[in-house]
Amino acid sequence: MIQREPLFLHTGQTVKTSLTPHVHAVTVATFDLNNTTYVKFLDLQNTEYYRVLVSAATQKVTLLQNIVGGEFTLVKGLTVSFSPQGPQQFTIFLNGMILDSKEEYPMRGKSLGTFTRTTALLKNMKVSRELEAS
Repeated sequence: MIQREPLFLHTGQTVKTSLTPHVHAVTVATFDLNNTTYVKFLDLQNTEYYRVLVSAATQKVTLLQNIVGGEFTLVKGLTVSFSPQGPQQFTIFLNGMILDSKEEYPMRGKSLGTFTRTTALLKNMKVSRELEAS
């Protein structure tokens, strides 16, 4: 059996994840001090229906009402979570339900991307902090 390493992404990359036949998510990590990460939910024409921001400061965001878009519904309770995996890495997860063409698509710990800070980025952050302190 072949062991596969998880996909680790670095600064400047975006993850596009297909969720249902008519919905995909685009996850973008900013790598600021709080690891702010945006998740956009889009249809096949890339029309944005919902955007959420999670970070080390706001680790969980839950949809408070249904959002209907053409063939699909993002169901109330859909939750995006920020999960630290240590000081240099984090994963974004999706839990809840999406209805698409009247079919249920349960999202149970669906990974929307794992992000890792690069050495160059860490050095830049250290220099920035030193400049701010002086």
